[in-house]
Amino acid sequence: MKHWWQSKTVWFNVTVAVLLLAEQNVDALQGLVPEWLHKLAVFSLPIVNMGLRVITSKGLSFKPQMPQGEAGQ
Repeated sequence: MKHWWQSKTVWFNVTVAVLLLAEQNVDALQGLVPEWLHKLAVFSLPIVNMGLRVITSKGLSFKPQMPQGEAGQ
């Protein structure tokens, strides 16, 4: 298991969400992203997510893990 913040998939999705929210809510950014690029991002998002999921070999942990050591110490 790995911590959630070590996941490329999580970071990719957070980055895309932040960029889309900024583009939609900050007037200065309106119109800076060409329509074709916006469509490409929307189309490629699930493809990139599937690709990242295919190369993922570990599950995610949302709880702190105790250090592995000898029992009874």
